[in-house]
Amino acid sequence: MNISLKASLWTGDVYLQNNKALTLIDLDNDNRAVKNIGGGIIRTNDALNIANNIHQSSDFEIVSDGAMNIAADIQHQLGGTLTLQASGKITQTSGDIVSGSGTIHINTAGMEQTDGLMKSSNLILTSTDSVALSSRQNDLEILKADVSQGDFSYTDINDIAIDSITAQGRISITSQTQSILDSGDDQSVDLTAGGEIFLHAQRNIAGTENGDSFLELTENSTVTAISSGMGNIYLRTSGDIT
Repeated sequence: MNISLKASLWTGDVYLQNNKALTLIDLDNDNRAVKNIGGGIIRTNDALNIANNIHQSSDFEIVSDGAMNIAADIQHQLGGTLTLQASGKITQTSGDIVSGSGTIHINTAGMEQTDGLMKSSNLILTSTDSVALSSRQNDLEILKADVSQGDFSYTDINDIAIDSITAQGRISITSQTQSILDSGDDQSVDLTAGGEIFLHAQRNIAGTENGDSFLELTENSTVTAISSGMGNIYLRTSGDIT
């Protein structure tokens, strides 16, 4: 089923419930599948394909009871809360997932990003399988993730601040041009991994700039930390570290 929604309301949201596979596409040649001043919920009980851009200006949710394939922009134009939820895997092959000064919530059974980007003040991600956000254009400010099975990897073009990241497997974080930092001036554990923790920054790998200096790891962590430029590495754990 192919659907294109064009709502130009100054108030009001869009609510769509679909029982089979759903593709959101442009039907009038402006490259937008959804354009809406409001927000709302788009939900399908099967796979969801986002083939053309979604632009909304209030908080909204996109929910799939199967896999979700993203090949176009998903943007909250005013920087509020944007929620993506899938019972299956989310795959992003192109497009910008953007909520500006707001928050992106993702709840999924695994996620793979091969192109496109994510940009927001906050990403809060929960997954039951491995997550690989590898685009070199990602630009998040604060990252929180919980992966109950598998690995977690993330690449950012600028600074990235860690609220907390937990993965049953390996954790890999890369800041291409800046630093990997603790988001809070505290001694709470920031990184918990069942496998190796790999950290690569151009500058610092540390705590806050004007407070607690350390990025905290769970005890008995195995860590590789690399600063490629003129940076410092400050890591702390309550137990052994390898």
